[in-house]
Amino acid sequence: MSGAALDGLLVLDLSVILAGPTVGRIFADLGARVVKVERPGAGDPVRSMGRPVGDGGSAWWAYVGRNKETVSLDLADPTDRAHLLRLAAAADVLVESFRPGTMAGWGLDYDDLAAVNPRLVVARISGFGAGGPREGWPGFGTLAEAYCGFAALNGDADGPRLPPTGLADSVAGLQATVAVLAALHERQRSGLGQLVEVNLYEPLLGVLGGHVVRDAAADPDAPAARGHVRGMFAAADGGWVALSAHSEATGRAVAALLGLAEPGDRGAVRDPAEVHDRLVAWIASRPREVALAGLLAAGIPAVPVLTAADLAADPHATARGSLTAVPDGVGAVLMPGIGMDFSRSRHTVRHTGRPQHADQERVLAEFAAGRSPEQMAEARR
Repeated sequence: MSGAALDGLLVLDLSVILAGPTVGRIFADLGARVVKVERPGAGDPVRSMGRPVGDGGSAWWAYVGRNKETVSLDLADPTDRAHLLRLAAAADVLVESFRPGTMAGWGLDYDDLAAVNPRLVVARISGFGAGGPREGWPGFGTLAEAYCGFAALNGDADGPRLPPTGLADSVAGLQATVAVLAALHERQRSGLGQLVEVNLYEPLLGVLGGHVVRDAAADPDAPAARGHVRGMFAAADGGWVALSAHSEATGRAVAALLGLAEPGDRGAVRDPAEVHDRLVAWIASRPREVALAGLLAAGIPAVPVLTAADLAADPHATARGSLTAVPDGVGAVLMPGIGMDFSRSRHTVRHTGRPQHADQERVLAEFAAGRSPEQMAEARR
């Protein structure tokens, strides 16, 4: 095997909470050197989000901070700002998620950073993006999930409903990662970095995709679309089964299983309510494993509904290494693995999120070396 895919890249992660740190986490997982830059004091608020695990950091920090080095810098302070510029002069990528205008107020806007390193790719993640009357609004995933239409679509008769985890942040982090990789690819041709911007609501809006296209058309006279069979169903032993029958073929399979098919029938989704009611009764009359086996034998895509604890003991997830035990100060913390397979490149999760400014002296000494940001930028040319 070769080394990790992103060996040799240096990434500065100035972002907080989840979206920006997800970018840094993915780059670190794939072999880049990622230096987490936090404000002195409490540091990234994600350090205190959720219950403590391992050596005392939060579960979320253990995950999104993994494989990163950590330093603390007060970017309003001239000395610390000079440290940051030295790091930026040597870096390939810088990720920030401050409210628009904050970096410019410190003299660290994109133009300032590009002046010391024209090859630097800067990823800016904001709540609502540049331009428009909501540009300066504070941005959090909950707000993005409500604003983009997800909460309304995910709701029921009781009203809109938010996801149980940071969905908008995670999707925005994935989108920003793709944008940064695209900018790094373009840099191979131009030799120049650039600013890429991602906000919290538009990536999740893209995930809604066809729902947005459908609802934006808003034609009350259009014929109703053929229904689909999907959902979660309780089994006789208290377990749950999820199934998704979206195609014509799986619709016919559901119809046949329930005795609703007729010769030449194109599927029993003529009356989704009847199908749903019959499925509820069919699955409720059987233990989960029996119901699951029957669905799969009939050609209906289905899985057991698992908790995270269930998944940790699941034979497929175990064989895949979907969860990995990561070394921590007092043992190991179980967390999601990298989730990507490469035929040659090798990737590992080396450690959980480290204590704040654990790498301060070593990192700042390495990049100081008596050189100014301008001298370090010149050395890169």
